[in-house]
Amino acid sequence: MIFSTVNKIPGFVLEKLDILFLLLKERKLEYEAFAGKVSDKQLKRTVLTLAQETNQYANELCSQIETMGGN
Repeated sequence: MIFSTVNKIPGFVLEKLDILFLLLKERKLEYEAFAGKVSDKQLKRTVLTLAQETNQYANELCSQIETMGGN
């Protein structure tokens, strides 16, 4: 089998992506905290859905960063 070599991604790009990853994780926690304070059930569900989607984006970004050779 032939395996492709890891693309040479500039370090600054990986750093920027890592910052984005950390921001997404922070926003997820903030959405969850906000949802905990909301009494309206529909709004709470909406905010928790947003938190879940944000977490999914963060996980996908993390996988991409690892694929590009980052940690």
